[in-house]
Amino acid sequence: ESGAAAVYNAWLAHAMELLAKDRLGASWPLWGGVHGTFLRQVFQGDAWPLCLRAATKTLPATASCRDLAALALSLATDDLVAKLGKDPQAWRWGDLHHVTFHHRLGLTPSLRRVLDTELAVGGGSWTVNVAAWRHHEPFAAVHHASYRQAIDLADWDRARWVLAPGQSGVPWLPHYR
Repeated sequence: ESGAAAVYNAWLAHAMELLAKDRLGASWPLWGGVHGTFLRQVFQGDAWPLCLRAATKTLPATASCRDLAALALSLATDDLVAKLGKDPQAWRWGDLHHVTFHHRLGLTPSLRRVLDTELAVGGGSWTVNVAAWRHHEPFAAVHHASYRQAIDLADWDRARWVLAPGQSGVPWLPHYR
């Protein structure tokens, strides 16, 4: 439900792209996930020259990491307006961040429409409720908690558990999704 998480993650996606996509070229999709250590080194350490960018036909030049961060925020805001509308109060992280569960029998597009499940998820790469996304494919969750358990230590019989996206894997049963 967090609008701030939507803004932060959109900013993060654009900052990573501004910092690395042109330099990595065809290797951009192979470069793993969102790298906190890399960002820290750029914005606080010796890698600050990566923030220096020449102007392009569509983007202004950046002369500092502050400029690059501001440009990423501007691009993120434009992106969020396009995807979620003009009212920032209505923006929600879950409206961008989804996980898709592909059923093993979804062999054709029509079967996938019936059997696959897409759900909004919270969390991110660095949260307890992990739901990481790749920098080159924002914001589709690619890693998430597949098993969750809540245990009442005063009453073990009240323990509950669930597998994502449900218990059965059988579409016509009530706990499928």
